[in-house]
Amino acid sequence: MSYTIELSRRRWLTQSIFELEFTNPDGLEFLPGQHIRFFFDGIDRDYTPVSLSNETTIKICVKKVDQPRLSDHFSRCPEGETFKIEGPFGHFLHQTANALDIFIGTGTGVAPFAAFACAGVKNFTLLQGARSPDELIY
Repeated sequence: MSYTIELSRRRWLTQSIFELEFTNPDGLEFLPGQHIRFFFDGIDRDYTPVSLSNETTIKICVKKVDQPRLSDHFSRCPEGETFKIEGPFGHFLHQTANALDIFIGTGTGVAPFAAFACAGVKNFTLLQGARSPDELIY
C-alpha cells in the first residue's frame, strides 16, 4: 500500500548518521525488521524503521551520502516535507530460539536490531561495527 508521511524531526546521531522522525499514517502496520520504501524524485530507497508500528511516529536511521541521493536530501530537507512510501516489505524478523541470539551490524545496519530491542527482545548480544567509537549509534 502507498502512504504519505511528513517529516517532523531530524536528529544527528554522529557526523554522518542521523535519525528522521515522520508522522505514522493510519493503517500502516509493520513488524520489527521489516522495511518501508521511500520514493523521491525518481529515486526509491528502503529503510528499516527503528520504531514500532504502534507508535505515533516512524523513526528511520540514515547515513548521509554526498551524492544526489535520497540520503543527501533527507539530511537537509525542511520539517513538514512529505514523502510517498510503500510497504511494509521483508521477512527479516526475530525468531525466538533456545540459544543466545547474536546480532551483527555496522552503521545504520543496526536499525532492525534496535527495533527488536524496542519490541522487547532480550538476552541477545549485539556486535556493532564502526570506523571509530563516535560512530556507534543506539
